Amino acid sequence: MTTCSCKLLEEKVIYSGGWYPNALFDSKGNIIVGIRKKPESLTIYSKDGGTTWEQAATHVMDISSCHILSDGTVLVFKPQNVIQDKVRLEQEQKPFIGWIRRAKSLEDLIDGIYVDDFVKMSIPDLSGTHGDSENYCLGGIDHGVVELPNGDLVITLYGRFRQDVIKVPYYPEGAYQYRSWTCISKDRGNSWNYLQTLGANEIALLPERSEGYCEPDMIVLHDNTLLSVMRTGGSSYKGSPERYTHLCTVQSENGGATWSLPVPIYPYGVWPRLLKMSNGVIVCASGRPGVFLLFSTDGGKTWSKPEIVTDFDDDWNRCSSGYNSIGESSPGVLTLLYDDVDRNDENRGHFTKMRKYRIEI
Repeated sequence: MTTCSCKLLEEKVIYSGGWYPNALFDSKGNIIVGIRKKPESLTIYSKDGGTTWEQAATHVMDISSCHILSDGTVLVFKPQNVIQDKVRLEQEQKPFIGWIRRAKSLEDLIDGIYVDDFVKMSIPDLSGTHGDSENYCLGGIDHGVVELPNGDLVITLYGRFRQDVIKVPYYPEGAYQYRSWTCISKDRGNSWNYLQTLGANEIALLPERSEGYCEPDMIVLHDNTLLSVMRTGGSSYKGSPERYTHLCTVQSENGGATWSLPVPIYPYGVWPRLLKMSNGVIVCASGRPGVFLLFSTDGGKTWSKPEIVTDFDDDWNRCSSGYNSIGESSPGVLTLLYDDVDRNDENRGHFTKMRKYRIEI
């Protein structure tokens, strides 16, 4: 099992009243964070590595896939198929149109200087399913996007294909277990084509209580070797863990053309976030219940015991969302952004926190 040193350096609240933080970090100390909040979500940012924070004039980040390319260009994707409500249910070939925001730098994104566009994603077997809120989903872009050494981009998605027919027993009628897959772009994100499935029941069968393979993140380990971590389980139900199933990993040694079989790495977790630090340590942040960190020093083959950030469990909306963001704010220093609640407050008001850790092998 992987072991490494994880020393807490700093902890503070950076925003009160928000949750589901989604962040981007650059090498200049800029951090931008999208935060969910009712009635409207918002974006905050720091230009000094998290020492001070301000609210952006324009909300430019959400729970979405985002990445900084090697030339500094920032890509931000909305998760939904923007035409899913316009597609006829009976048509066999269902299209996917993605929404993409481009900025020349993270500074430009913070300042509201960007261009929005739509892109076509060709996914031959795409079909629809219903989610936990009776919402119809015709595929969704998730939070993993990488740039290969040749400049190709690979992005993670999840949803249902026509061959996915196992129902989720505790969801509304029409809800089927998800699969996760990737699409590839050879023109810097202007068009996308289906590449390969990461996880599906035809590859490795999941328990009936599982939501299916979903919410995949992905990083480049080296050259064309990729690592992905996927959620498979649901939310807590009246304080019971009966719907939890494991996080699992898959690896590719050929730029995502083929993948290994899924391997469980932890009994539960949602929206796993992956980061390769400059010292070679791979970090996986996840949660629900609570928030935790896992570490690997051998490229994701083995993982450490969890570093528990918070272990408070309750029904969804009354505990941490488990949706976290991580970045390396300086060499060997991990910055974690997460949400938590005051467990002594009956209303369970959320706040967004930042922790910094020194990570050493």
